Amino acid sequence: MTGLETQFTHGELTNRRSRRRRAALLASAQSTCAPSQLNSNVRATGGSLGIGTAHLEHRPAVHMLCRGAFIQERLHISSTLFAIPLNPLGFQSEAVLTARYAAELVAAPVDQHALTNLIDQGTDANPLVALVALCPVDAPAQLLEESALPALERARAIVSWSAGELAVPFAFIVAGLTDSSFRMLPPSSRRRRRLGFGNTGHDYVAQLTRMHDAAERDEHFAFALSLFREALREEHAEFRIARFFSCLEALAYRLKVRHSGRSRDAVRDLLGIAVGATSRTQAEDGTPIEFDRIELGGRIRDKLFHGVPFDGSSLTREARVAYAWLQTQPQHFRDLLLSDCELEFARWANGASRGLLDESE
Repeated sequence: MTGLETQFTHGELTNRRSRRRRAALLASAQSTCAPSQLNSNVRATGGSLGIGTAHLEHRPAVHMLCRGAFIQERLHISSTLFAIPLNPLGFQSEAVLTARYAAELVAAPVDQHALTNLIDQGTDANPLVALVALCPVDAPAQLLEESALPALERARAIVSWSAGELAVPFAFIVAGLTDSSFRMLPPSSRRRRRLGFGNTGHDYVAQLTRMHDAAERDEHFAFALSLFREALREEHAEFRIARFFSCLEALAYRLKVRHSGRSRDAVRDLLGIAVGATSRTQAEDGTPIEFDRIELGGRIRDKLFHGVPFDGSSLTREARVAYAWLQTQPQHFRDLLLSDCELEFARWANGASRGLLDESE
């Protein structure tokens, strides 16, 4: 009788199983986290940017380990800040836990071959990234972590933007000159490759560096990145749209003057979209769908942030049809303004955003 087929019991059997599981977990952790294997894994994910293991072994430094965001190669964000992909966690823990839960608690049949296939299919699930901040001087672990945290958070926001998924921290490792320590954080992919054409190699990394510099010198840009990061965390479609619209509004703050504070007009100006311009898509039955995404996004934002009633009767017939359809397509609806935010961040970092114009221009 296998462990998957065994039912929960009390007493000695439970104690023996607990000891076996603790031993298995310990052996797995020791195998997974062996320094020589970890260094080998990290080197294997290298890329051609010339970031060697010296940056991982540098002291003093603070490492923030994050899950959920996929990057293809090591990224040199600044002279003291790096993002390094690690081997993904995979799906084994979730698959095995589900099988044990089903077998042991509800006596559901578990096919070992199907379970193995499920684990194999999830090999690339739960990607990991190490964000590394090099520190100029040594200090106690707590002070090193506190001093490095702002830079690490900026890097986390940028990696989240690049991956299109939230990088969620789960551990800090502090490497001092004489002492090292770590602490775990309580738990609280789209595997997209790149944004836009030409974003490979040096050009891509240079853009990330410009984004980091923009976030460091401009609090409006840093605030917009923060809003974007929170929007990526949001699962509710309309809440997510409202946050994305607020992100665009934060980038359009200079343009609101020329539009007398009208947010939707300022966002249209930011994106270079004419009033009345529409987006077009097609329903599954072939029905054409046409709508003004800025109008819809702005109205949803006003409803949620300011309590302005969202009266469908005030929309055009096309907009009412589009809104009704979008509500039945949550995956499409929730990312209504995602691409606008991503591209506007890139324009801003490249100095090409209309939001950088003086109010008088």
